[in-house]
Amino acid sequence: MGGSFPNWVGDHSFSYVTSIHLENCKYCCSLPALGQLSSLQNLSIVGFDGILAVGEEFYGSTSGSSSIKPFGALKVLKFEQMLNWEKWSSFGDENEGGAFHHLEELSIQRCSKLTGDLPIHLPSLGILEIIDCPKMLASLPKSPTICELKLINCRKDILRELPLHVTEKLTIDRFDAVDMSVLVGGLPSTLKFLEIKNWKKLGLPINLDYSCLEVLKLFDCDSLRSIPMDLFPNVKNLTISRCRDLESLTVAEQVHQLDLVALSSLTIEECPNFVSFPRGGLHATNLGFLQIEDCLSLRSLPDKMHMLLPSLTQITIQRCTNIETFLEGGLPSSLNELYITNCDKLVESRMRWSLHNLAPLRYLSIWGGSKLDVVSFPEKGLLPTNLIIFRISGFSNLTTLDNNGFENLTSLKHLYIWSCLKLECISEEGLQCLTSLENLSIRDYPKLEYRMLEEGLQHLTSLSVLSISNCPLLTKRMWWERRKEIKEWRCKLAHIPNKIVDEELIE
Repeated sequence: MGGSFPNWVGDHSFSYVTSIHLENCKYCCSLPALGQLSSLQNLSIVGFDGILAVGEEFYGSTSGSSSIKPFGALKVLKFEQMLNWEKWSSFGDENEGGAFHHLEELSIQRCSKLTGDLPIHLPSLGILEIIDCPKMLASLPKSPTICELKLINCRKDILRELPLHVTEKLTIDRFDAVDMSVLVGGLPSTLKFLEIKNWKKLGLPINLDYSCLEVLKLFDCDSLRSIPMDLFPNVKNLTISRCRDLESLTVAEQVHQLDLVALSSLTIEECPNFVSFPRGGLHATNLGFLQIEDCLSLRSLPDKMHMLLPSLTQITIQRCTNIETFLEGGLPSSLNELYITNCDKLVESRMRWSLHNLAPLRYLSIWGGSKLDVVSFPEKGLLPTNLIIFRISGFSNLTTLDNNGFENLTSLKHLYIWSCLKLECISEEGLQCLTSLENLSIRDYPKLEYRMLEEGLQHLTSLSVLSISNCPLLTKRMWWERRKEIKEWRCKLAHIPNKIVDEELIE
């Protein structure tokens, strides 16, 4: 490819073309004349290093010389990695209706030298992305329909140009040198979704009105030490991730009884200094999902969950090594799913969880840790009788399954026993009471032998899937018997339709 496209590119004979992608024409000094392609709806231009300006040649005619407005059908336009592009000239008088009348999505990425104006009159624009354009001085296009705006690594002045009456979804990333006070006009009154990433000096000014927000996501905002929950009365989904200096969620003293009735999902992850929820508990009567991961300083979950979180159905706690127990009142009676992973201190207090009182609990997953000194599990009375799915994983010192712990689990359909490296025996007594069991998965047991398992399997008359993986002593015997066609083995497991050994279905 030379310095320009041939004349036939963009000719009216290609008017039926609806999508064009041009990439890595690094020596082209001008773009092809595509503006007169009346059916073109999707255009992507990537890696044109030789382009300094986009102007009349792109539109396919001189300003005003054609009765056809350029790019009249175009809906999606993307420029990416135009390393030397500096200026974008508009077509004709935009106030009289210029090009891109039906453009719905505009994305400009990694155009590091672009400084000039963007087209202003884009009446149909709904999605605008400006990413890694640090020199762009232009005002944002004026459009009554912009609903989604993404600004990443741009000049801070661009934040002063937010369309305050239409934007519903806003993502801001890598504005290191500014804080939220730059939003002198406040947040758009229509804003429902706000995502902020890599904003090292982020503050949350109390004079801003956040009541419009329904989804708030904060990533890598290291300057945040606390988040006043009362500032966000209508947030439904709150995600806080990798905010390394965050210490607490708070509620102002004068509104300490505030019910965050809108909040339905809360995720806090990789916040190593996070230590506390609001004093007296987190009052959120409609919270259904709570996920806490890698918060190494946290010692307890919210207080009074059984009273203040009556709708909570799922809790996930992973790698929070200093959480010791659930506080006053324990877990909410509405809980349906509980996932605990590598929280040794919390698992040590498991008999105080009162799981047997949680009638709605259907899914329980407990992944132990290397420091957990548990040799027999689960204890009698630990598990609720209505449990349907139970996963035991990562108990590094577990040697036996406690037969008494499986008593009365007549509703259990799925049992997963994974990565308990010292486990040697799964006894007949421990399995025979699981009369509804349909799926048994055993994985990563170097010491488990077939004779320790086969008798118990005969009593599992509802079992339809037996999956065994990375159990060398167990599978060696099974494969040997298969090869020798010993009928005894086939008879003992004949009632199990699907037997999967190391991911291979066998008969």
